Amino acid sequence: MVLFVFPYSYIFKYTSNQSIIISYKENINSNSIFAGDINLNGVKEIAFPTSQGVKFFEFATSNKASTPYSITGSSLDSTKIKLSWQGNGNKFYIYKGEGKNNLSLVDSTSAKEFIDSVVTNNKIYYYSIQAFDQTKLDPFSNISIPIEVFSHLPGKISSIQNKSGNSIIVTFTQKINNTIEDLSSFEIINFGYPNSISPANQFSYLLTFNSQLKIGNNFLITKNLKDYYGSSIIADTVSFIVDSVIIYDELFITSYEIINPYLIKVTFNLDVDEITALNTQNYIFNPDNKATSISIDDITGKTIFINLKDQKPVGSVGIEYRLKIENLVSSVSTGNIKINSGAGSYIVLSSFAKDLSGVYVYPSPIRMGEGNDKLTFANLPQKAKITIWTLDGKQLFNLEENNGDGGVDFNLKDDEGNTLNTGIYIYRIVRLDILNNEVEEKIGKFAVIR
Repeated sequence: MVLFVFPYSYIFKYTSNQSIIISYKENINSNSIFAGDINLNGVKEIAFPTSQGVKFFEFATSNKASTPYSITGSSLDSTKIKLSWQGNGNKFYIYKGEGKNNLSLVDSTSAKEFIDSVVTNNKIYYYSIQAFDQTKLDPFSNISIPIEVFSHLPGKISSIQNKSGNSIIVTFTQKINNTIEDLSSFEIINFGYPNSISPANQFSYLLTFNSQLKIGNNFLITKNLKDYYGSSIIADTVSFIVDSVIIYDELFITSYEIINPYLIKVTFNLDVDEITALNTQNYIFNPDNKATSISIDDITGKTIFINLKDQKPVGSVGIEYRLKIENLVSSVSTGNIKINSGAGSYIVLSSFAKDLSGVYVYPSPIRMGEGNDKLTFANLPQKAKITIWTLDGKQLFNLEENNGDGGVDFNLKDDEGNTLNTGIYIYRIVRLDILNNEVEEKIGKFAVIR
């Protein structure tokens, strides 16, 4: 039994011999408590505040098999897709389809991974997993949320070109992941790691080093890279030639940082001209966005700050913004060199958070009928699960974030396709580590107005 009598709260558990106080708290600023079957095992959990944050407790044993979770999929080559997941079960059933709503049973396995060899190149497939656990009275779990996988030939390096005395452009055969988690994914043998990496376009990275590159033949090691669709790029060692040291013949972006959703820091290889740098018309966003103002770092003339105040947020918001800088020139002392028209004038503004401390939902309240048809969970970590609930504990929908863009859109509909009514709704976000363990959670609310 859960009892809230402001400002006190109690949780009692009844046994055959006695009633036990599970928890007692003072100064609880609430007159209600959330309860719902978050892990879909047939037993409701109770959300309760502790000194370590909000925790969930189960006071009964589940008789239903748990739904598989943390499902991932990627192409091994143009003819094979590999699936993997977490969960308990003696057998797992694989559902597949060309749409989220038309999945059918295609196979089963006792392992927690599966390779589908019946796929067509350059085609999107959807997969769900169902567990069978013979230790449960209700041995079949619910079917997991569908994931989308694009069947394709994973990317590999197609060329390497030195861009300047301390930078190179690495181009791939496939679209690349815009987020690089580890600079050590690239290493020039007997030289070192880059000090910054930024997308030059959808197929290439610009790598900048602290020191001048060695003239002549060099070897670049690549590892732990993924392409745009989440498939692993084969680890490789590729040779390239640095012909000569390039000095003051090009102006390009060497690094950038999203300070917050409304402030971008961009650094160039040369000092910038103040007049062209401060002109907000020189900063073109796709999808549409707008720079409100520009400032130049007082210490170094190579760094600018792009302010997006009162505009749309960027970064870990679930939208990949591309920023193209045009008509910018370097300072008089460096020759008024115009910024490149291709690589080095282009950055992709996409990222993810390290934890759940900065998660936010927008717009909230969301007023439907005013051009709003979705809610965005933003500033998410690379891997997260989100569950949507009513205040009385009815589960409405599940979402997952696993592509590293830091955001997930919710179309304001439940599992049956019904649009949400006006009201307050609960969300629970769980951050997953590299082993798919739940390591952090956050509970929040959002409002819908119809």
